[in-house]
Amino acid sequence: MTERPRRRPGHPQQTGRARQVGGDPGQGDPFIQRGSCGGNAPQAAPGGVCAAIDLTYDVVMETPALAAIVRRYLETAGPLATWTDLTSVTAAEELRIEPVTGGFSGASVYRVRHASGEFALRRWPMSLPHVARIAELHRWLAWMSRHGIPVAVPCQTATGQALVDHAGDLYQLEPWLPGAPQLSTEPTAARLRAVMELLARMHRVSADYRPLPAGRDWFDCRTGPSPTVRRRWQLLRSWTDDRVELTGAAISLAPGSVLRELAREALSLRNRHHAAVAAALAEHVELELPLLPVMRDVWTAHVLFDGDRVSGLIDPAAAQTETIVTDLSRLVSTLPTVDSVEIAAAIAAYEGRRPMQAAEHRLLPVLHDSGLLLSGLTWVERFAAGDVHESSPLVAERLEIIVRRLREGPTHSSWFQI
Repeated sequence: MTERPRRRPGHPQQTGRARQVGGDPGQGDPFIQRGSCGGNAPQAAPGGVCAAIDLTYDVVMETPALAAIVRRYLETAGPLATWTDLTSVTAAEELRIEPVTGGFSGASVYRVRHASGEFALRRWPMSLPHVARIAELHRWLAWMSRHGIPVAVPCQTATGQALVDHAGDLYQLEPWLPGAPQLSTEPTAARLRAVMELLARMHRVSADYRPLPAGRDWFDCRTGPSPTVRRRWQLLRSWTDDRVELTGAAISLAPGSVLRELAREALSLRNRHHAAVAAALAEHVELELPLLPVMRDVWTAHVLFDGDRVSGLIDPAAAQTETIVTDLSRLVSTLPTVDSVEIAAAIAAYEGRRPMQAAEHRLLPVLHDSGLLLSGLTWVERFAAGDVHESSPLVAERLEIIVRRLREGPTHSSWFQI
């Protein structure tokens, strides 16, 4: 059995659950911050172990319970071997379950290998959104998949259930999608165009989706102001000078590290950009836009590639009705490098499949800049509160990208014009 991650000194022992430090949105969205690592967990690609979350898995104790949950989904595929050896996760060839460490979310995700295929077993966080929302999310994913969008549709048990309740937690099993998140490491122009074209297709398909009455609060199509714009505007207003001063004082008490210096600079960049970004959000709070079910958390680690072809969009836990601009701005804001010509070409590729309204064009730089600023402040506050390892490489990498982009100043509108 692989060695379990060691707990940090002074932190309580945890069994099989990820200690939540939340997502990377900085966007004030509880579904993103408490979302799931998704069908694959983006860091499941080779070498993708994330130190951003303090994980301690008691695999030996959890395996029998998890195996029992998986069996409920796989009963129709034939009988599974009885779990007999509790000392090794890999003892049973017919069913292998191993924890996936990675991502910036509070969910527990396990990779399941079985004769019938590979799957991801996800435990929804205890801060659970409404079950009706999850059910509608599953229906929406099935709709997208039927129309050729590469998403993981949750499996059903022999009794037709997609969610399994075990010890007060809800689990779901879904196919393990192929590919690797290559936009994170090799963001070529061809890959950026490919994902933009796929997002345009997805948004066109989603515009025709019709939810059940119980799911309309989350997955309806309508016209109106963007909830994200108002939420971010309120969040930025909450970052008062007093809050900045208290956060800065907490950062100064942390041991010296690359992450501490990045946190300090990110906090200082708040002072430079806060007024302009807040004013731009306020100007667009009542802007009328087409709203439809979108992913809302499309970032580089959630897009899987096989070569230059998009093989999967993962982690749909944040999906619900919003403007398509949330998907486009989120993706662009998380690119490790920025080439304005390539971004403009990618937006043009999107518009070749789904022309954008003038209001959507206007909102792109606003959501891009506000997402960057609030993402940085989210990580800064978590670092100040001690919720992030001082030596966490992935958090440092993400914060370094945010700081670098904020140093460059407001987004050039030419990025988002044909």
